Amino acid sequence: MSAGLCVQKLSQHPSESTHRRASTKKITYQLQERFGKWTQPILKNWRADKAEEFGVDLYLILSQKSIAELSQVMPTSMKELKTIHGIGPQKLKQFGLDILEMCIKYRQENNIETVISEGNYTIEEKSKEPKIDTKKASFELFKAGKTMQEIAKERNFSLTTIEGHLANYITSGEIDLYELIDRKKAQKVIDHFLQTKLLSLTPAKEALGNDYSYGEIRMVLAFLKRDGQME
Repeated sequence: MSAGLCVQKLSQHPSESTHRRASTKKITYQLQERFGKWTQPILKNWRADKAEEFGVDLYLILSQKSIAELSQVMPTSMKELKTIHGIGPQKLKQFGLDILEMCIKYRQENNIETVISEGNYTIEEKSKEPKIDTKKASFELFKAGKTMQEIAKERNFSLTTIEGHLANYITSGEIDLYELIDRKKAQKVIDHFLQTKLLSLTPAKEALGNDYSYGEIRMVLAFLKRDGQME
């Protein structure tokens, strides 16, 4: 008999659990519906004040969809707030604290469970990787003994790009032109520039032909500018 009772209780447990979950879900929805009814006017009034302050249309402060979602979720942290439709990084920084304070105040006044800590008001930002000085990276590889072709392959750049990077260090005097270009080849480019007095690369490339790259011509021009032979 007792064994039968035990089986009966066990068989009832899943249905009781399901009923409890359904009941909780219903209560949660009813709470959200009731609170939404009262929080939407609060948010709309705030939005109207801000729109007047900034001289813009209401929807540029918060869209109706954003207000509806805020009134349902009533976020208590920046992390929750940024999941709301229409709340991007800019609005989070500009209006995040105002919106959170309204939501938290309403929750507290209506005895809704609210967990607050310093972290609630912190905007999580992705850490930015320091910008690489791409010219310097090529220069350092060159000083480490790599050829321009090897640098181009390693950095996945064209050879002309690497030549352009290193031309900057010819101008500064940190690289000697003849470390990069054969002296006789460089002299032909030098002669062209000194004769024509033109600083444009395209006419020089057309005159010198396919044996010379734009990068090589740019490096020779950097050398001439450094020495004051071309202005």
